[in-house]
Amino acid sequence: GGVWDMLQLYVSRRWDEEACELMPRTARFLREHLPSADVPYVHYNTEEVVLFLLAPGSRVRLHNGGSNAPLNLHLGLSGCQGAHLEVAGQVRALREGQVVCFDDGTDHRVWHDGPEERWVLTVRTMHPQLAARPARYFARAFTRR
Repeated sequence: GGVWDMLQLYVSRRWDEEACELMPRTARFLREHLPSADVPYVHYNTEEVVLFLLAPGSRVRLHNGGSNAPLNLHLGLSGCQGAHLEVAGQVRALREGQVVCFDDGTDHRVWHDGPEERWVLTVRTMHPQLAARPARYFARAFTRR
C-alpha cells in the first residue's frame, strides 16, 4: 500500500524526450549505452530507464519481472533513509549514491519507512551473458519461474 509512482525515460526501445529533459546529463550518458543489444528478442521492458518514487510508509509487494533476461540496477538518488529492498529473501538498506544490482526474474519487494519521498533511478538492461548469444538459446529465458 501507499504511494508508488514512476517516470519512464526509456521504454519499448524509445526515449521519452520530455522526460529526458528533466535529467539531460543523465539521459545523454545513458543514451550512449542503451540499448545494449539491437536484437529481435528484446521485449518491451528488457531494457528501460525509470525513475521510481516511493512515499514514506509505502510498500510494494513481492513480485518479479517474469523473466531472467534483464538485470535491474537501482541507484538511490534521494530520500533513501528508511528504504529497503528485499531480493530472494535478503534485505538491503538502500543508500543514496549506491547501486544495487539483481536479476529481475527474482522475487523482490521494497518498502519505505523514512521521512522523505524515496527516489531511485532504475536501469534495466539485458543480462550481458544473454546479449551475446543467438536467439535460439533464449526460448527458456522468457518463461516464468
